[in-house]
Amino acid sequence: MISRVAATVGRSAHGIDFSSVDSQPVFIVVLLLSPQSQPERHLQAMNAVYQSLQNDMFRRFLRQSTTRRAIEELLDEADENA
Repeated sequence: MISRVAATVGRSAHGIDFSSVDSQPVFIVVLLLSPQSQPERHLQAMNAVYQSLQNDMFRRFLRQSTTRRAIEELLDEADENA
């Protein structure tokens, strides 16, 4: 059972064929989990992820991050600036 919102980020240096509409490879994948009883929290988290990923600099830094800590720091900074 999930008791709070949690997320994990996967990234690919070479991109993944995702059969997307624009035929572009996917470099960043976000898995977002939340309690079934808190759909509003899930939507808030989805919106925060979406807003961050709309920022070119954020995406570039995320793709260039090579450690878990670097990704955590980037996400924390994005959260503070939201």
